[in-house]
Amino acid sequence: MNRAFLLALLLSMSLAACDKQPDDFPYDDYQSMRTHLGELMELRRLHAAAALLEEALPRFPDQLEANVFNLAYVCGLLGNRSRGLNGFKYAFDHGVWFNVYGFQSPYYDPYRDMDAFQEIVARNDSLRLAAQATAAPGLKVVLPDGYSDRLEIFPQSDPAATLVPEPTVRRISTELPLLRELRVFVEHL
Repeated sequence: MNRAFLLALLLSMSLAACDKQPDDFPYDDYQSMRTHLGELMELRRLHAAAALLEEALPRFPDQLEANVFNLAYVCGLLGNRSRGLNGFKYAFDHGVWFNVYGFQSPYYDPYRDMDAFQEIVARNDSLRLAAQATAAPGLKVVLPDGYSDRLEIFPQSDPAATLVPEPTVRRISTELPLLRELRVFVEHL
């Protein structure tokens, strides 16, 4: 094979990759996508990594925070800061806000001088504070009967939640039933 043939083959493969339809996303699960992303980052194929992360945003909504932070990091390396900030806007529009410490990472230093970045941080703070204002931790302790040797402890973040988490079961062998409830209550204050 000669060099021209190989270059033509690589060019046609690249063009075919650009013509992929949205349904041609080759990753069925998040872990396989992340593995490929790691390979792209290791090879310093930053444009391909950014494109993969952008495609992953709507496909893996449960991993939106990590994908948005990574997209912003990669776009910061590429010097395409507005593209990186678009990921945050997408997340906000889909009900996701971010922990306050993520924005303090040195990975986001390329963005700090941008007014748009300061607006992103301010919007995130307002979304986070609004969510915290309505959140209230809860704890439900169940004694299966008055003389049981175990307690079932259910964490509750939303009293109206339809999914009940698995309880933490603790054995108690030396306390009276009323003291058991009191001890568990005090431990979780």
